[in-house]
Amino acid sequence: MAQREQQQAAVSDGTRSRKGCLTCRIRKKKCDEELLACSACRSRDLACYGFNVPPPSWIRNKTSWKDVLESNEARALRTVAELRYKVSRKLDSRDTTCGVTGLLPTDSGSNSNQYGPHDFPSAYEALLGTFHRDIF
Repeated sequence: MAQREQQQAAVSDGTRSRKGCLTCRIRKKKCDEELLACSACRSRDLACYGFNVPPPSWIRNKTSWKDVLESNEARALRTVAELRYKVSRKLDSRDTTCGVTGLLPTDSGSNSNQYGPHDFPSAYEALLGTFHRDIF
């Protein structure tokens, strides 16, 4: 009997969790459920709703989860998360200077991969477009 419980515990890795942050649930991504802020939200500089940050009114005021997922704010959150991921990948790669020429400092040289999106707000905002900061 104990052996069967161990097998079931090993299989449970693929089950859905209801404890993930609301930001990951809106993005339909797996949350590592780290308290304070999950790594997915931290890496994309997003508010990790549900652990340390209370849900904003645009989530609380919806009558159903479907309404939350279909809201303009949720769409914007998914778009920003995707763009921030792409920007961070671009900035982490060795070929960053060709994609954002003129927006990086001229002395960045071969160490351009040491910079993050917050080091170049003009390049970052140019790639992201305009979004409401209070959503994120």
